[in-house]
Amino acid sequence: MPSAAEVIETHLDWVFSLEDVAGIAEGELDGEPCIKIYLVQENTRTALELPEHLDGYRVIAEVTGSFSKT
Repeated sequence: MPSAAEVIETHLDWVFSLEDVAGIAEGELDGEPCIKIYLVQENTRTALELPEHLDGYRVIAEVTGSFSKT
């Protein structure tokens, strides 16, 4: 199985083409690696477009707002 970083790299363009996506990162859920997709705001359409898994990794959507450089 590819690493979570490799899966993110493979799907990066598709993820950022979705509305209200602020970022994507490796994460952990219940002691297992997962892929977190950060949303600018709650967006039902985007949430419905996200799969439960990407290449074997659980996908978790989290509303964080937008990110900015400081």
